[in-house]
Amino acid sequence: MKIGIMTMHRVQNMGSVLQAYALQYKIKQLGYESELINYAFPPAKEKQFGLKDLVSWGWDMIHGFPEKKRKKKIEEFRTRFLSCSEKTYDRSLLLSEPPQYDLYCTGSDQVWNPFHVGEDTSFMMDFAPVDSPRIAYASSFATREVEEPYFSLYAKYLSRYREITVREESGVGIIKQMIDKEALVVCDPTLLLSSEEWGGLADSSTLRAPKGYILIYLLGYMFNPRPGFYGIVDKVSKALKLPVYIVNPFASDSVKHNIKAIKGAGPADFVRLFKEASFVVTDSFHGAAFATIFNVPMIGVVKDFNNGDGRISTLRSKVGGDNSIWCHSSPFTMREGEKDLFRCDPSKVNNLRTYSTNVLKRMIENNINDEHN
Repeated sequence: MKIGIMTMHRVQNMGSVLQAYALQYKIKQLGYESELINYAFPPAKEKQFGLKDLVSWGWDMIHGFPEKKRKKKIEEFRTRFLSCSEKTYDRSLLLSEPPQYDLYCTGSDQVWNPFHVGEDTSFMMDFAPVDSPRIAYASSFATREVEEPYFSLYAKYLSRYREITVREESGVGIIKQMIDKEALVVCDPTLLLSSEEWGGLADSSTLRAPKGYILIYLLGYMFNPRPGFYGIVDKVSKALKLPVYIVNPFASDSVKHNIKAIKGAGPADFVRLFKEASFVVTDSFHGAAFATIFNVPMIGVVKDFNNGDGRISTLRSKVGGDNSIWCHSSPFTMREGEKDLFRCDPSKVNNLRTYSTNVLKRMIENNINDEHN
C-alpha cells in the first residue's frame, strides 16, 4: 500500500523542502510507504530581467554566487532524502495520466493559498479518481478568507476529502464555511520530529557555525517588515550583547544593517543554524517552527495582530509562546535577562506533537483500511 503526497516540495524554499522531508519521515515511522507526487510547481515562466535582478546578480557574483550554491544544496537534499514519483508531472500530464495510489494525501505548506495556486486545483487532488480516499495533513490557506471565484472552485474538490486537518485556526473556519466539515488543527510536519531527530540532520552539515549569536531569517514575501524588523533586531542585540547573523540574505540586508551574512546555506545548514542559535528573529513560519523545535527564544515578526496570515500566531499560541509574536510597526523593548520570556513550553510542544502524530496515524489507518476491507 502506498500513499501519494501532494505538497510544494519543489519550491526553492527551506521550509517547503524540510516540511516535505518531515512528513515522509513520520509516515515511514508509522509503517507506511509514501511518495511525493513530483508535480512541477510553480510552472516555469519567462521573466523580464530588470534593474533589481541586475543588482542581485552583481551582488551574487561578488560573493561567489551563494544563491547558486543554496539551490544546488536544496537539489542535492531532495535527491538524497525525498522519495518522489518516477515521473515529473506538469498540469496536463497530471490530468491525462494521473498517478495511482491507495491513499492520496495533501501535505502541508501553503498548498491552498489562492494567491499562490489560483485556479490550479492540483493540490486538491482533482486528478485522482472521484471515489479514491483523500486526506489532508496540516494544509494551509495562509489567509482568513477565500473569495470568489476560488471559493466555489475549491469547495468542489475539497468536498471530496474524507478528513481534513489544517495548520491554522483560520483554516477551520474556511473549511466549515466552504464545505460544512469540521477540520482539526495540527502542527506543521516539521514539528512532528523531535529536536533529537532534527539534530541528526543538523550534524550532517559541514557549515562552520559561529558560537553565541542571534539568527535572522527574513523572507519578506507576505509583507515588507523593514525597517521595523531591524529595530527589533538592534534592541535584542543590545540586550543580549551578541553578534547578529542573517542566513541566505537578500543583497541589501546584510550590507545596509552591517550584519554578518551566512550565504549559500542548504537545508542541513539551515537546521544547524537554528539548533545552535541563542536567539531567533524571523518573519517566516518555518523560522518560528525550528526555533520552537529547538526551544530557542524568538521573536516572530508579523504584519499586524489581526492579519489574515495567522500561521506564526497559531503555532506559538499552542506552545506557550504568545510573548514572542510582535507586530513589525509596534514599539519593542527588551532588557538584559529577559531572554527566557520569549521561549515556548517544551511540554506543550511535546503534547502538540503527540496529538498531531496520533491524528495522522488515525487518518491513514481509517482510510487505507476502509479501501482494503
